[in-house]
Parts: sequence; C-alpha cells; structure tokens
Amino acid sequence: MTASCYEDLVARSPDGALRVEARSPDNRPSAAPRRRGVIGPAGTDQRDFTYALFDEASGAPRWRKGQELSDLRPRRLWLSNHGWLVILTHSWMTTGLVIVTPRGEAALRVVCSPNRHDPFPARGFADHISWSSAGPSWTGRSIAQFVALDGRERFSLRTWWGYRVLLDLEGARVVCPEALDPAHERRLVACERAWVMRWIEAAVTRRERWLQQEAEELYPLDGLGAALAAVHHAGRLGVKEAVPLLRSLESLPLEGLSTRMPIGDARWGVRERLFTAPVKHALWRLGERPAGYPSYDFEAEDGARAIELGAPAEALMSVIDALPASASQPEVLRRVGVPDFMLGRRRWEYDFRDASGVDRSARIEFVGRPAVLTSVDVVAPGWRGEARD
Repeated sequence: MTASCYEDLVARSPDGALRVEARSPDNRPSAAPRRRGVIGPAGTDQRDFTYALFDEASGAPRWRKGQELSDLRPRRLWLSNHGWLVILTHSWMTTGLVIVTPRGEAALRVVCSPNRHDPFPARGFADHISWSSAGPSWTGRSIAQFVALDGRERFSLRTWWGYRVLLDLEGARVVCPEALDPAHERRLVACERAWVMRWIEAAVTRRERWLQQEAEELYPLDGLGAALAAVHHAGRLGVKEAVPLLRSLESLPLEGLSTRMPIGDARWGVRERLFTAPVKHALWRLGERPAGYPSYDFEAEDGARAIELGAPAEALMSVIDALPASASQPEVLRRVGVPDFMLGRRRWEYDFRDASGVDRSARIEFVGRPAVLTSVDVVAPGWRGEARD
C-alpha cells in the first residue's frame, strides 16, 4: 500500500462568516517520533483528526469534536453559510461523505468501498472511482456547492463524469436521482452552470497572478482546481456563454504533469499544459474549433527546448498523408505539430474538422525503439466520451 498524506484542512463558508478546521496531532512540528501502528514515513498516515467550527469575525468556537464525527481521515471539507459541514472521508479501502449539523453532530455517514457502494449505484458511480494502492479517488474536477431547494439546504456534488450526488442535509439522506423533482433538477443545473461561469471568470482574472506565482514557485495556486473543474464542466454542461473566456485561457502556459520518454534516439521531457488541452476539449464539445495552441511542451535532456513546435497543422490530413512510411516521432512532430492527446509514446491523436464539417481525430501509432510510424487511422473524435477525461 502507498503511504498517503493527510494534511490539516481549513474551509470557509461562502459568505466568509464561518470557518471549520480539521487538524491532526501528527501534523504538528513536534509530532515525532512516529507512534506505533502508523504506516509510512513521517508526514504520512496522519490520524486522530479533531474538528472545530469558528465564528470568523470573533474567532470564538461554536463546537469542537473528535473521532465521533468520523474515524476515517478527511480529504475535503465543505461548509455552508448556515453551518452545515460535509466531510469527504478517505482510507485505503473506503471513501465516503459525512453530514455534520450546525451543532456539530454527525447526521449521516455514507461509505463506498470496492464491495459496498449503497446508496450509490454500482454502474454510473462505483465503476468510475479510481482505486489504487493509495486509496480511492473520485471527486477531482467536481462541482460541489450548497443549494437551497424549497427552503431546505442541500449539498450537491456533480462528479467529473456527470453523476450528481445530492444530500438532503436536514433529512439526513441521499436523494435518489430518479426521485428528483424536475423543477429541482432545473434549479440544480442552473446553479452548476453559474458555478462554472463564476470560476472561469475567476481564472481569467487570476491569469497573470498565477503566472507570477508559478515563476516564483509559490504553490498551491489559489482556485486552480476549481477553475480546471469549471473548464471541464463548461463542455459537459454546454455552457456556450463561456466560449469567449475559454478562448482567453487556451494559451495559458501553466505547467502540469511532466515525464521523460524516448522520442527518436533521445529522451525528451514532455510537459503538459494545465489549461490548454482541457480548454480545447471543452471548445470542441461546445461546437467550437480551438485556436490550436500546443497541449504539450518538449525539452531535451539538457533542459533546452528540444524542438521548435507549433500547433497541429492547418491542413492536418494532407500533411499526415504525406508522411513517409516509418517516419520517426521527431519528424512527425516537425511536420504535423504537437498532438492534442498523447497516450504514452505509442499513440498520438490530432483533432480536426474535415471538409464536410464533421469532427474527427487522426490516431497515429508507433512501434519499435526508436519508435517509427506504423499506422494512421481516422476515428471518432477522442474528446467525445470519457477516454481523455
């Protein structure tokens, strides 16, 4: 099993009046040596979290609680203006949500594990949870917010694949999607679309600040996760009014995950751009053609730019059709441009709109080492569905 880090967490209500904290004694600077039964190096597997709700203005606590809220570790906290708290819990084999009342009482605990997923469906929910040696993961790129429906506060979490977890806080229950009133569904969708616009607007506003923070290695970047979630859901929810803002984010060169891989006869650094690919996918899903900024940057082993690369070629298929048999990967990059999506070093995909206005992807596959072109197929667009999500 992979050792997991559970940091202290702080969340504030949307109006800023309340603050909730989850803290472990293992996160204190003096928390050494490690106690018996703790797995992993120092700074991991923190335990014995306590929770406290504070009035932000006065600093006075409203309540303090310990393991009676949850004996699982917290990953996220969400706090409403009225003091309702939702805790995302985590362990190696379970994940779940806990509703905590404004008085600090656990009203509902929902647990999902590989063999137990009530009240969530096995298909459409449990099969989208990523289970690994570090435990489950499923809330990334989610829209999470508190929404009032008929005067009752609900907690709504729309997952990256579109399933909505809806908690009736006062009723202490999970609302079945099939039982949701159509008017409530429309209200929730409107709130989700508003959330998307709010965070995309925030991303545009914070663009230059993020670039400065990245240059100075000041992490984490405030609001980055919510902004990326908003970009993702703009395409899934059909938020057409976000298109002008998305276009301003397509060129944002914030750096994401990086790796080194053999390309040609050398090892190159390949670094994704955090916003470019998600924005391009969102624009395609909204029926818009992206400007075509490169989704990846490439570096040679000495850290210098490995090759001057542009976006995918304008007349994409004519350029691909002109590639020589067994073309090398560097030659494909020089002639065709940066792929829109790379599945390792063996499969690259380029998205385009053909002469008849149909969206497609050109899938290029390589074999051997150094890798050479072995096949080109025109397929349904890769951004459609969940393959790239």
